[in-house]
Amino acid sequence: MTAKQYLKQLINLDLYIKVRQEDYEITLTMATKKTQILQEIRVQTSQNLHGREDIAARCAQISIDIDRGTRELIELREEARDLIDRLDDNRHKAILTLRYMLGRSWVCIAEEINYTERQIHRLHTEALLALETIMSVNVT
Repeated sequence: MTAKQYLKQLINLDLYIKVRQEDYEITLTMATKKTQILQEIRVQTSQNLHGREDIAARCAQISIDIDRGTRELIELREEARDLIDRLDDNRHKAILTLRYMLGRSWVCIAEEINYTERQIHRLHTEALLALETIMSVNVT
C-alpha cells in the first residue's frame, strides 16, 4: 500500500462515518414522523409494533456501524499521526496533516502555509515519498 493510499483511508473512513450518521438521522426522523402520523389518526386497531421494532433495529445497527467506524478511525489517526511525526521536514508534516487528518483542500492549505498551490503539490509529493520510506522501514 502506498503512503497516499494509506492516508486516503482517513478521508474515506471519515466520509463513511458522516454518511452513516446522516443515514441514522434520516431513519430516526422517518420513524418519528410515522409515529406522529399514527398518533394523529388514532385508528382503533392494534398497534404495529413490528414496524417500530424494525426501525429500532435498523437504528441500532447503524449506531453500531458508526461506533465501529469511529473506533477504527481513531486508531488509524493515531497510527498516521505517529508516522507523520517521524518526518523530518515540518512543511511535509503540516501538509499531510492538513490534507489527510483535517481534510483541508489544496487551496486552503496553500493559503494557510502561504505557498502557491503548485508548491504545495510539489511538497506533497516529497512528503509522500518520505512517508513511504518510513513505512517501508516499519514493515521490515
